[in-house]
Amino acid sequence: MNDHTPLNGAVKPGPARPLPELNEVIIEKFISKRIVARRLGKTVRTIDSWMQRRLVPYYKIGHTVSFRWSEVAAQLEKLRVASLVIIPQAKRRTGKKRKAKRRTTRRRK
Repeated sequence: MNDHTPLNGAVKPGPARPLPELNEVIIEKFISKRIVARRLGKTVRTIDSWMQRRLVPYYKIGHTVSFRWSEVAAQLEKLRVASLVIIPQAKRRTGKKRKAKRRTTRRRK
């Protein structure tokens, strides 16, 4: 029998566990190259190319390569190119083209 079960079978409450604090850091798990490629909709070979060009952060321990998704996403956000805001131009007149009037100067008498 363990320390928390008395002989009569009643469950004795164990020591109270402290609740996790809101400030507590959550440790993110490492993910593989294949998972990164799947999340980005790319091939593993593309991820290899990006690693070689230092476009995505990764950890190399021995022959194993691992990633943290939050770091990959943050780096890709830094590389994002903002789109241009296209300002609509004034509408052009449609219809028949008018001939430009020829400007004539009057002679003085």
